[in-house]
Amino acid sequence: MSSRNITLTAIVILLIAAIVAIPKLMRNDNREAENNTSPGDEPTVSCGTIKEPQSGSTVTSGSEIPIQVDFNGNKWDIVEVFGEVHATLNNFTGQGTLMIPKKYVGSLTLQLVGVKDVKDAGTVKADGTMCEGKSITLNVRPNASVIELFVIPIKMTLGSPGETEQILVSATYDDGVDRSANSPIVGTTYQSLHPSIATVDKEGFVTGRTPGITSITVQNGKLFKTITTIIVRVQPPS
Repeated sequence: MSSRNITLTAIVILLIAAIVAIPKLMRNDNREAENNTSPGDEPTVSCGTIKEPQSGSTVTSGSEIPIQVDFNGNKWDIVEVFGEVHATLNNFTGQGTLMIPKKYVGSLTLQLVGVKDVKDAGTVKADGTMCEGKSITLNVRPNASVIELFVIPIKMTLGSPGETEQILVSATYDDGVDRSANSPIVGTTYQSLHPSIATVDKEGFVTGRTPGITSITVQNGKLFKTITTIIVRVQPPS
């Protein structure tokens, strides 16, 4: 790779990091992120479309998957598929390969980003045209079964109705790898004994509803763990 391409890659990675941070903030608080949008912001130029893999596809942990992007007739100096993992694409063919880590499971969002016409490369004034494509989401599942389940915390206290906290689930799989097991993609389910006191969603987020004590059972296949005490306290006076 030439020194120019190395410089371009460094620039695009820094710019990509800023782009990728936006959806993460939106997941934390969508309404707040929407309010942060400036009326004067210019729309991002489109890089193209990720044709393969298709959004919603299921891929295997530890696998190498081919990527195909249609640039829609545009030419970009550096284009990457970026997320928890990333891959640099051939800027002529739109092809590349993405390596899914062996320990990764759950939902994986990939964003197409790139840059062209970089000016003053290697200086603090470096500038160019950024592009962004529509993101896709893959379901990553290991080719292995859960043989041991671990859940924390054992006891959870929610300060008042409306407060939310996530149950963290990990597992040992029969291929000898320890992975997260929070996602329903790997077969984990959650059930509250008293939903009127506390509810739990498919990702293990527990929300207090009314003051009281209940329990939540986490299950994967024939294995299960129970958080025996979920305490929802009375809302403190304002």
